This record gives sequence, structure tokens and C-alpha cells, in this order.
Amino acid sequence: MRADELMDAGDMEGRAVWLRIVKAIEELLSRERPEDAEVH
Repeated sequence: MRADELMDAGDMEGRAVWLRIVKAIEELLSRERPEDAEVH
């Protein structure tokens, strides 16, 4: 949603940053963790 707001405001660099953030979060969430891994 934030990326869309920035695009509507003409802030294409800000939009690109938010899209990279979302992609990184999705990648981190998709990784499997070992059963003995601690989550902080």
C-alpha cells in the first residue's frame, strides 16, 4: 500500500525502496528454519 501511495505522489525512488523491502521480507519469511533455531 505504501508503495502505491508513493507512486501516486510521483516518488518513484521511494516506491522502489518499499518494493525492495517487501521482497526482502517475503524472502526471509519463506526460509525454513532448523527446529533448534532461536527466534528473536
